[in-house]
Amino acid sequence: MDPLPRPRFDRLGPAAPLLVLLGSGAAADTLTDATISIDARDPAAVAVTHRVTWRVDDAAFRKGIEFFLAPEVRVSAVGSEGESLPLDRRDVPGGNLVGWSVRLPSPLSSGGTRVLEIETVVRPEGGPGIRSGPDGGRLLPGSGWFPRLTPEAGERVPHSLSFDLPAGMTGIAAGTAGSAAEPWVTDNPVRPFASWGRWTRTTPGEGFVAYRRAESTGEIPRLDRIASLLDILATGAGEAVGEGNWKLVDVGDGVLAGGARTLLWDESAFGSESDEAKRALLDRDLAGALAASYWAECMRFTGEYAAWMSGGVTRYLGDLAAIVHDRGDETIPVEARIIGSRRAAFLEGRGDDRPLRGLIPGSAETERHLDTRGALVAHTLAECAWSRGDWVVLLNVFRREHLHAAVDWAALKAAAAERFSLPFHELDPLLDGTDLPDFRIVDHEPEEGRQGPRYRVDVENVGQIAASVDVAAFAADGELIWNSRVYVPAGGMRSQRFIEAGRVARIVIDPRGLVPQLRLDDEVVERTGAGSGEPWVPSFRFSTSASLIFEVPDLTIELNGITISGFHGALQKWQTPRGPTGASLIGEGKVTIAPPGDLAADFRENTGSDRLTFDVGDIWIRFPPAKWGEIEPQIGSYVGDSAVPPLVRRARAIHRNAALDHYQRGIQALLPPPGGALACFALEGESLRCFLAQPNPDGTTSMRLWDHPGGETLWESTR
Repeated sequence: MDPLPRPRFDRLGPAAPLLVLLGSGAAADTLTDATISIDARDPAAVAVTHRVTWRVDDAAFRKGIEFFLAPEVRVSAVGSEGESLPLDRRDVPGGNLVGWSVRLPSPLSSGGTRVLEIETVVRPEGGPGIRSGPDGGRLLPGSGWFPRLTPEAGERVPHSLSFDLPAGMTGIAAGTAGSAAEPWVTDNPVRPFASWGRWTRTTPGEGFVAYRRAESTGEIPRLDRIASLLDILATGAGEAVGEGNWKLVDVGDGVLAGGARTLLWDESAFGSESDEAKRALLDRDLAGALAASYWAECMRFTGEYAAWMSGGVTRYLGDLAAIVHDRGDETIPVEARIIGSRRAAFLEGRGDDRPLRGLIPGSAETERHLDTRGALVAHTLAECAWSRGDWVVLLNVFRREHLHAAVDWAALKAAAAERFSLPFHELDPLLDGTDLPDFRIVDHEPEEGRQGPRYRVDVENVGQIAASVDVAAFAADGELIWNSRVYVPAGGMRSQRFIEAGRVARIVIDPRGLVPQLRLDDEVVERTGAGSGEPWVPSFRFSTSASLIFEVPDLTIELNGITISGFHGALQKWQTPRGPTGASLIGEGKVTIAPPGDLAADFRENTGSDRLTFDVGDIWIRFPPAKWGEIEPQIGSYVGDSAVPPLVRRARAIHRNAALDHYQRGIQALLPPPGGALACFALEGESLRCFLAQPNPDGTTSMRLWDHPGGETLWESTR
């Protein structure tokens, strides 16, 4: 697909002699610090002065420079070292911005700096992030009130900000302030913001400071949820950027935005009187606003994908925090509500769709694009990784390594390519254009395969681009049987086959609703009369990630009839909502089979020994959740990023080749009861030997030792 045209001048007017002198790469420049003063005594014309240090970071000379502001912000003068500088303006095509160009008194070379004083006047009624009135005002992060060096990227800069306000008003900004009369100061390079009004300051809980309007009374809504979401975000993404306590600023007007350690919101939108469906979406967006301090504020995003990298990925992290907060044993219904609502909004506004490449932040239209296509593409990107947990670890590492630095989409792709083999070619059309896939189920039926009965589902893509999508099968009681991702080229068809064919009652394409599509037709198939007739046994989602691989110097695990001893290497744990109940052991050790009680005599009679001991390699084990308390004290620290890829490959191999039809239903885990155990261990070459201990409802226990996958039983007994 051809790249989008870069913004250019429609015609060269009086500004032409100046504009042709501008340097070639403002993206390679930096604002190293800023001092901002806001005079809001006249709400009809708020005066904002920016004193910024501009630095050239590339090899090009700058005879002139250009910065960008929202149309509601008029530049009245630009000066440097006491000298007034020539100034011209131009509208930026395709964006809600104005470019302001300045001729420098002397050129700037690489590493050179110049302090500019930019005097502006802000109109009271601008975009959603710019407002001023008798009761206060707001200049939200990224809304275009602070100078940008490129149209696509908002600046992050260490700064101080002071207010001159009507009597009785308080001003809030990033960082901390020693007193109401002192400026707000942040040493972190974050997006500047400002809000002022007549607030009451309270401390609703440890780590929080609230600024509330007079009409906001009683307890602060959702405070427990906010604290929980922050804990979840910190666990996955690291510490929030910024200084001091979290500020909860009640700005009203339905606002919901995030700044550095700041939530700018409308308390009344989260009250108990809110509509339930609306409240669910507000809670999702609440997490997205909080997530800004864990991603959008942490790096300076540059290039044509800057708006998506900042806003889209921040929304992804917020969605993930909301999912973790709300999910129970079943994840898909929660994800369908949180992510699927974005897809529904995307389809509703499909007529206004546009590419994410070159998106210019600051307008309500841009925010809608980021809420829909932007967030959905960020979710689609994450699905390319080995697991969602692995992708979150990558984002955490990427943020830590590039904290406060300039980054672009190429840098994130390179970091991901080093860790995973991701199909980035699937992302390019979703970022650069508006073409979409369109999936539908064209045929489905049970069939007899070489490994037993299967249910076949044929998925066709009649859309304009290739893409991957989840295909899920559910039982009549709503339990997930299997969820598998399949790549379908444009105009092509792929088949998926599910186990437990007799239980398949419902088939759904993209059950979580994360893939942007042309339409939602023929994506769900309902089967009548499906069911196994057997008692229902609960199963649980079962997952792992590369972040769950730990060193094990000398591991011993005693299970019913089998003991693993002297194992050294690494352990990757597999978790359910009820706790860890499985692990891949990567390394070497010993396995001893010694059935207890009444089973011992039968074992001795058939094998000629009370016990059999094997020198083994990698092992897949399942155990009762209570057993984890004995295992956990024996594991060491995280293995480290450099060791992860080869260990992951071995862990995936032993898991893939093990006997997964025991204590598992499709991709869901059955919890081994007390006395239950499964171990599949590698012998010489690629052969596996498996041992199963299965307590039965009648009080007996069945044990089996066999070679896998050939199926030759070496010993089997029930007592």
